[in-house]
Amino acid sequence: MARSSKLRVMISSRCETTIDFERKPQKLTEVRRALKKQLEDFRLPNQKQPLFECWINEDGTSGVGGSIGGTIAKSRRGMPIL
Repeated sequence: MARSSKLRVMISSRCETTIDFERKPQKLTEVRRALKKQLEDFRLPNQKQPLFECWINEDGTSGVGGSIGGTIAKSRRGMPIL
């Protein structure tokens, strides 16, 4: 049987920018969290494991607007930046 692995995705944007999302103004931090959840919940037919492994800068220890994001991004080579 073929071995598969998750697609690794880093989602990055300006944290404090507000946009209309789900019919209300929200910061991009909340949009990133929602997108991450949607991607990690996605499954192909007959697939039990998630297709995507997502990382957003809020996953780092310094939280929103922290400087750890660049360090973690550099350590995760091969992850596309969207």
